[in-house]
Amino acid sequence: MISLYINKGMKKMGFVYMTGFLMCLSISHGQKNNLQPPGELVDLGGYNLHFNVQGDSKTTMVIEGGTGSWSLQWLDFQKEVSKQFKVVTYDRAGYGWSDGSPYSRTASNIVEELNSGLEKLGINSSIILIGHSYGGMILRAFAKKFPEKVKALILVDSASEYQFDHLPPMISAILEAGKEQFKKTGAMARMGHLKADHIPIDSTINSEYWQAYRHNSAKPSYYDAMYNEMDLLPVTYEQCEIEKPIDIPLLVISAGDSFEAFSKIPNLPKEESNKVWATLQKKLLNISTKSQHHIIAKGSHDLLLTVPDELRAIIISYALSLE
Repeated sequence: MISLYINKGMKKMGFVYMTGFLMCLSISHGQKNNLQPPGELVDLGGYNLHFNVQGDSKTTMVIEGGTGSWSLQWLDFQKEVSKQFKVVTYDRAGYGWSDGSPYSRTASNIVEELNSGLEKLGINSSIILIGHSYGGMILRAFAKKFPEKVKALILVDSASEYQFDHLPPMISAILEAGKEQFKKTGAMARMGHLKADHIPIDSTINSEYWQAYRHNSAKPSYYDAMYNEMDLLPVTYEQCEIEKPIDIPLLVISAGDSFEAFSKIPNLPKEESNKVWATLQKKLLNISTKSQHHIIAKGSHDLLLTVPDELRAIIISYALSLE
């Protein structure tokens, strides 16, 4: 599946990027806005990544969002779950408050940056990894490289290295078109043609951070990172593949209607795509000797938005079962 993060405010879908549609809303007069990040910037040696750590527990949940998704989209989830666990959100290089990286956007490089940041924060063990969409592939690569640090792996309607071998050709074509639009939008931003006030407000985000969301979503590095992530998918597929089952507990959370999130794309073969996606989700269970599968029937690919309470309850229940 196109590993774009979908949100109700910005509707950041492939078809939106292809048409260049922007639905701009104004920030209410006098609205308090905060350009400062919640959390801290961690120096990785010449460039910073933004991390936000909340809660206090011996078990730490680390969240990796899909393409286009950064820490603010997970803020409400983090606030609730951090009442019971330590929860870490962060912005991949180029996203949000993080600087662009000098390294290509492969799973291996992203994992190295995430691990370096976590080590500097003193987080080295008992980690529950939670990856949505593209983020699921990144965290599989993390579990593959640092299994001794991982307590469990939770894949939330995760992308698969086999997805474009089986999904209808139209899905791959949409991805390619979206990728090229990322490249063009990054060039526009560098030339000063993309401004913060061109970015739609994401109403799902706390209004305190609307200005920061628009400001950071207009940065060239954001679009450069998304383009590079998509362009290097073949490399990431190889790096995240786990050929021999690992002994790390695995929970696969799947949406019952994943492609409903993309249903506004004209002529999308939704039923066929959903069937293929469901098969790929089941195949993910084979990467662990201790796997469980939970399907949220009413959820679409953007589970965090369509069924946030159910998603949160499932993750908390599973994490507690590991204690």
